[in-house]
Amino acid sequence: MRWAVGNPADYRDPVSGSRAAALLAAPFGRQFVFERLGFSPEHDLSGAAGPGQEPGTAVFRAVGSASRPPRARRSWRDVPAGELQAAVTRLVARGDWRQQLAGSEAELLLQLARLSATFGFDGADEGLWELTSRAADALLPVAGALAAAPAASTWWDRLDRRDQRHVQWRGKPLLAGDAVARAVWKEAAREREQNADGLAAGPREREPGQRYGAFWWSGPSYSGTWTGPACPGVPALELLCWFDGPPPKAGNPAEATVWSLEIDPAARVFEVTGPGDWQQLVDEFPRDVTGTHDGEWRDWGGQLGPWRLPDWAAVAGRYDGVHVTI
Repeated sequence: MRWAVGNPADYRDPVSGSRAAALLAAPFGRQFVFERLGFSPEHDLSGAAGPGQEPGTAVFRAVGSASRPPRARRSWRDVPAGELQAAVTRLVARGDWRQQLAGSEAELLLQLARLSATFGFDGADEGLWELTSRAADALLPVAGALAAAPAASTWWDRLDRRDQRHVQWRGKPLLAGDAVARAVWKEAAREREQNADGLAAGPREREPGQRYGAFWWSGPSYSGTWTGPACPGVPALELLCWFDGPPPKAGNPAEATVWSLEIDPAARVFEVTGPGDWQQLVDEFPRDVTGTHDGEWRDWGGQLGPWRLPDWAAVAGRYDGVHVTI
């Protein structure tokens, strides 16, 4: 059963309702849902219920432009939840987001990919995450419509074994058979060595506001066995948005072969459909990565650690693959 995009009742359906709740349960989901409102979230949410003007500053406007007295500066931590709820409710009622959710599957995926590429690197992100967490209920109509939108209908799909795509970049061999196992174990040994070096150096103390970089990918860093689905308009989802990859440059185009692969029905695949599945995988195959991931993870998660990831070599001993839904 599917509703028209923008129907406020969308989130009351058990399926789309649980998905809407999952979208709003984490900072990334809340930011993506909020940005569907169709404007700069940092500016408009702050203007509606946020910090106001910095003391000792002045705002200049063009002659004839709309003007209003600046509000006193306050921290986003001091904005009452009721005021936030009312402000977001007004923004949702404007309805601009309905047109965005009515777009194509590729358009919505591209919006998702763009936020993934910049998520957490803006100094205003922390405030946005906290503000939207206090107003999550007001965002339920948008999250519910997103969960029920035809353009997002594949986001919760499990592995399609009939048609996976692998992008093989020029100069990188297509791994198969025993070569996959060797790559997994070689990469695992390298990562253990790097993590041990980081742990030996000890935690890095920092001044307030100072940030240290780190290894922050969650998946295995070797890329010889990644696959993904096809996507409307492109032969593989990986090609939809360049991020930490080899984008083509003027005069030096990247060349790749896109393989269409069929996964053996007998292959043992662990499905990650939500945070609980991921935690189960980490619990069953734990690997301490505090020495290499104690950077953005500490900042973004608000926790000191320790940090754990799946031990991919151990995972490979039980499963032939791990699939993560969009």
